[in-house]
Amino acid sequence: MWFKIFLPGEKLFGPPQMRDDLSAKHSVWSLYWKCHMLYAGCLSVHHDESISQYDRGQFAVQAWLESERIERMLDVHTCDIEKASLYFGRQVLFDTKNIASSQYSRCVPHPSIGDPHFHRDKAMTWLRHQANVMQQFLAILSRFTDLKENTLATRPYFTFWFHDQLYRYLDIWERDPTLHLALDLCIQLLPTVECIMSLFPSNYPRQKYEVVHLRLVNACIRAGIPPPPPPRYTIA
Repeated sequence: MWFKIFLPGEKLFGPPQMRDDLSAKHSVWSLYWKCHMLYAGCLSVHHDESISQYDRGQFAVQAWLESERIERMLDVHTCDIEKASLYFGRQVLFDTKNIASSQYSRCVPHPSIGDPHFHRDKAMTWLRHQANVMQQFLAILSRFTDLKENTLATRPYFTFWFHDQLYRYLDIWERDPTLHLALDLCIQLLPTVECIMSLFPSNYPRQKYEVVHLRLVNACIRAGIPPPPPPRYTIA
């Protein structure tokens, strides 16, 4: 369906008769846009109760295959340009696959098409990548001792992104409780989340955080690992 749409950045490749349409439609910007459109489509189907189970399953399989195709095209981009678009595009794809798998798992026993470890391998790869990103992010934050220089001090909306990360990690662990790395990432992220909420105090984010924090505590107890301490909204 993509060939009918003029994709973001496609204009930069020149007029149709002079450009490689394949490259134009596979640019970082175009792929990033496709990730969001596919995610929006999956959400729409997920919440539409009028769609039959059969149609949900058919759509979910096609959405999964499309997400795999987009992911392969994202992997082709190895340059340092638009790293953020590549990172967030993959993150949106991961959320898309979670929605798609929940839809067609209603119709078939193993959505991994015969391999029960398929999703686990994907999740583990994503978690390892997240662990690497987390390590780099925390290393950057540790360089700043002055509040005015702290990256978080000018980015209040990071609060909601951090919350989403916590929910993603917990969702993965609940799907496969052997993936303790997901809980480790949650625990590593907590001080940063509490720091940014102390910089920008608001009841709504704190209420959301306390819900996910309790969920994490219960998960840690079930997993047999030490739970995190109670929330401390202080600037560390």
